[in-house]
Amino acid sequence: MSNSIYIKPESNYDIFKRNALKRFLTFNHNKIISRLNLDADDDYIYITFFKKLYRIGIQNPVMDYQNPNDNSWYEADCNAVMTICDLLCHSEEPIVLSGELSTLQGLSTLKSSSTSSTLGDGLFGQREQFINDHIKEMAVACEAMGGVPVGKGDLAYSLPLFGDIRLQFSFYEADDEFPATLTFFLDSYICKFMHYESLWYMIGLVLQDLTDYINKQY
Repeated sequence: MSNSIYIKPESNYDIFKRNALKRFLTFNHNKIISRLNLDADDDYIYITFFKKLYRIGIQNPVMDYQNPNDNSWYEADCNAVMTICDLLCHSEEPIVLSGELSTLQGLSTLKSSSTSSTLGDGLFGQREQFINDHIKEMAVACEAMGGVPVGKGDLAYSLPLFGDIRLQFSFYEADDEFPATLTFFLDSYICKFMHYESLWYMIGLVLQDLTDYINKQY
């Protein structure tokens, strides 16, 4: 019998996460703290994103979140790392938004002057089914996370993420003719402060947090 120990290979997400945290160590942290008015100590920068407190290492490549149920710290997942690292490091300018909303498809057009991008298409199919099965619970979760009803749809909310940055969505339930549909809206200037690709990580993070709230994981 072999005594070898199986080591699980790293996923692409593990690699993305590790590289993002290592890259974060190379930035001027004092500028980030000042620009975004963040709290910090000798080891971490702290940021509240979508009602959840995160700490990002400035000496070591780590990011944790605080679970409000027990105030303990847990390792952040790839969605959180890619979202927050990009938000902190993408620009040295203060975050000033346009006040005008655009769909993700519209943001892709603004970014590339093309309508050909299909990045993220079908990515949230399982989430759409979950929302379709938990309309009332999702409304409660949105309001618990500071969301306000706005826009059209069977479920439509504007959610506070960080500072003036908000994510708005419109959801229509499935019927006999059409599947459930979920449309996201962000400020038209958002890609000045985050990469377009990072928006998909951000949306995944928000949807997971709402799902976790419904499942009473925090």
